[in-house]
Amino acid sequence: METVDVDDLERYWSHATDRRRVGEALDTTHVAVSYYEVQPGESVAGVVHAHLDQEEVFVPLEGTLTFRTDGEDVPVETGEAIRFAPGDYQNCLNVGDTVARVLAIGAPKGSETAQQRVHCPECDAKTDFEYEVSEEKSAKVLRCGACGAELMQGTR
Repeated sequence: METVDVDDLERYWSHATDRRRVGEALDTTHVAVSYYEVQPGESVAGVVHAHLDQEEVFVPLEGTLTFRTDGEDVPVETGEAIRFAPGDYQNCLNVGDTVARVLAIGAPKGSETAQQRVHCPECDAKTDFEYEVSEEKSAKVLRCGACGAELMQGTR
């Protein structure tokens, strides 16, 4: 059995104000667990995206969050949970006036493939962008699925 104090865990790069890798601290082997504190108006991931090889469950511990999917906004409050199957597009936004706290659980651990659906300024398409985090983990490199254009996003 392992225990950790979330407040003692190191913050890592994210669009959210504070993201901590609970699963790594607990040395999980099959499931990823992250804790987020999201400021009002901020999001967990920045844009609508899909993990092609991982399902995710989000549990708001405090606050009301809106999950943007590929076509609708779904409010999820404290005491509720929401699941996304592999390939489901989603993003989590804090639409409240106070910091929201949320636990995210993903399986299998270590998603390797993800896509973002955004507007491409090069070809003017709303299309899937494959992405990878740069070596120094300071930005994401996005590649348009329609024309192959590369964009940088999420610099520190």
